[in-house]
Amino acid sequence: MSTEVIVSSPVQTDIEIVGAGFSTTVMIGGVLGESAGEPDIPAFFFSYGDATPKSLLTVEAGKRVLEVLVAIEVPFNGVGAALSVGTLADPDRLVPAGMIDPSVAATYEFSPAELFSADTAVFLFITPGSGASAGNGSVFFQPQ
Repeated sequence: MSTEVIVSSPVQTDIEIVGAGFSTTVMIGGVLGESAGEPDIPAFFFSYGDATPKSLLTVEAGKRVLEVLVAIEVPFNGVGAALSVGTLADPDRLVPAGMIDPSVAATYEFSPAELFSADTAVFLFITPGSGASAGNGSVFFQPQ
């Protein structure tokens, strides 16, 4: 798996996601923008106090997750905060822990193009960090 990470800071309200054959604009905060011939990109919101792992979606057998965008809207203030996106069997399958700094308001883009051979549940794993009292963001997926 090759992973490309694109970080921009601070988080913008509108984010344009461009990939092979599609271009979509999404708005952080729960409203999906218009897409150019593609379905809306699923958006999932999280906070430092959410139960973990947090169920996000199920990828159907034979499908790929082309891109994952993680936007930290309010930085996590806990010591040792971490996030990853993956499966129960492999919590780092799509977004490895350590590739995101939850203490910084930024967006992170990953291009795993991961093929799933069976219907598979995808989760967000949240470590809020010691003493956490703030932190939230959004996860967006570009499925095949």
